[in-house]
Amino acid sequence: MKKYAFTLAEVLITLGIIGVVAAMTLPVVISNYNKKVTAVRLKKLYTTLSQAIILSEINNGEHKYWEYGDFNHHRQADIMEAWWNKYLKDYIPNDMVKQVVSGNTSVSGDDSYTVILKDGSAIEIEALPGDYARIILRTRYKDRNEGIAGKDYFGVFLFRTNTKLSTYHENRSMEYLLEACPKKYYQGQPCTELILRNGWEIPDNYPIKL
Repeated sequence: MKKYAFTLAEVLITLGIIGVVAAMTLPVVISNYNKKVTAVRLKKLYTTLSQAIILSEINNGEHKYWEYGDFNHHRQADIMEAWWNKYLKDYIPNDMVKQVVSGNTSVSGDDSYTVILKDGSAIEIEALPGDYARIILRTRYKDRNEGIAGKDYFGVFLFRTNTKLSTYHENRSMEYLLEACPKKYYQGQPCTELILRNGWEIPDNYPIKL
């Protein structure tokens, strides 16, 4: 009886084809995975912070009456730490928090107060200029002021005059947001708005490679 089998050349050709297909599809798979993780973490951070604010208002009054520091001292880490401890600390589940980092940790290079969560994300109080809190939601906390706006961190504001967290870009066009998102100056705020408008998913035309 004759036994049939693939030749070595046929096996090598098949493996080569599989390798080419994998090389073509793997970057897409990785990119889609990174998009999903980023969007899920951003939504979780936004929701966690929003719920903490709502719960805090029960005991501390509406956030429009909270103390937001002043412009002369808005980047001092001890003031940000005191603000966090007074208004938000008790309303973030303890089992979510890994550690806190105070000092020169801001994306702008100045002092800030950062609460690192166990999943590798973080909430950073970046400035308290008097009428609002500027907050950075870090989907990937690296170290100090490292990271890319719209990829590793996303900016939001808590204004006295707003009932919820704001991106400061709610009234901007999609074209404007797509152009502004990659600019570090905005600290990822337009990127936050892009993802929020897209139902907490990274849009296909997102201007930053993830």
